[in-house]
Amino acid sequence: MERIGIETAQNVSINYRVASVGDRIGASMLDNLILAAYWIIASWVISETMPPYDSDSDTIWFLAMLPHALYHLLSEIFLGGQSLGKKAVKIKVTRIDGAQASIGNYLIRWLFRIVDIVLFLGLVAMVVIAVNGKGQRLGDIVAKTTVISLRRKQDIQTTIYQEVPENYAMVYSDVHLLAENDIRTIKEVLANYKQNPISALASDYVFRTADAVEKKIGAQRKQSPAEFLNTILKDYNYYFKYEVN
Repeated sequence: MERIGIETAQNVSINYRVASVGDRIGASMLDNLILAAYWIIASWVISETMPPYDSDSDTIWFLAMLPHALYHLLSEIFLGGQSLGKKAVKIKVTRIDGAQASIGNYLIRWLFRIVDIVLFLGLVAMVVIAVNGKGQRLGDIVAKTTVISLRRKQDIQTTIYQEVPENYAMVYSDVHLLAENDIRTIKEVLANYKQNPISALASDYVFRTADAVEKKIGAQRKQSPAEFLNTILKDYNYYFKYEVN
């Protein structure tokens, strides 16, 4: 399965798996259930409140149709590239270069839904995604976007927690200034470095990440970049396990 690199706040690239056709079908089914529920409720409200043969009925039904028609566009704009179905399946829209998609990107994807999904019941989208290999339907190709999976393998190497002895002595006391995403990035970078210790790129990521962390917590590094990041992980876990609780 194709993967795409996403740049973090520390300018470190983390690879994500491109969402599969199955992921996207699952999200689409959930979104369709939500939209079906909306139409059932909207139809009942309109039928119960609007007199028969009302002259304004066409306008009312048109207004009721707008949330359905704009659902995917507005969801992706306001939920950062996710509809409710995508959020449940843990996939999201991103630009092919890894940057956050813009309103213009979302708009192009939405317009192409007519060809990709509406007119041919999703057949065009499925064929293009399968052939393209980058998780792109026609709308994605034109908008220069793709859909990635946010699900990661969760083991001791990818979670932010690790065991720290109760008598551990913290080295950098301002680790509380780091967010959980910062710690996840540190673990990703160190795991990549351990797998590729002679890689110049992996070493560069360690150096840049250590530099970014040093600036964020206002510390003066006393160790090599890799040792510094390992100490930061221990300090962070100790602080939130023993100092805060």
